Amino acid sequence: MFTLFDPAKHMFSVLRLEKELAPYPLPQHEILAMHRCSNIANMVIEADHGVIGHYALLFAKKKQPELLLIAITAEYQRRGIGAAVLHRIALRTLMGRQRGEDLIVRVAEINTPAQLFFSKCGLRCVTMVPEYYPSGETAYSFRGDALGIVGNTVDRLPEGYPKERSSRVSG
Repeated sequence: MFTLFDPAKHMFSVLRLEKELAPYPLPQHEILAMHRCSNIANMVIEADHGVIGHYALLFAKKKQPELLLIAITAEYQRRGIGAAVLHRIALRTLMGRQRGEDLIVRVAEINTPAQLFFSKCGLRCVTMVPEYYPSGETAYSFRGDALGIVGNTVDRLPEGYPKERSSRVSG
């Protein structure tokens, strides 16, 4: 389901997702720049017929991990895939405790569905970031405790997703 981003294999699909889903799509050169950064995990989400989503996660020294972007095709939304992404990130955060136990994500003010999704998954809006986007639009900064995210996402995981991994961390 989750695969490391390979520009030669996945770039066309990722650019299509950005164009279709992102309020402010990233151009190819920015996606490649993120791919080259050693502290950013770029992943694609694949199903039987190809790429259905992607996300990028920043791990910076002495800071909480930050979900830079997440995009899932409309036909696969509300199937637990986004919850699986957050679940996976939260488990990774808990396993690498030196990075802290919170996850940060910024969401465009106009993206109410994403705000509701992150709230349901255990993140809370902690501040507004004026003029965060190139258009000058405000972003909301959400923060969530990794253990709380694991607990809030475990019942939202897609059918067949390995839930036993989460019980070892939260139990």
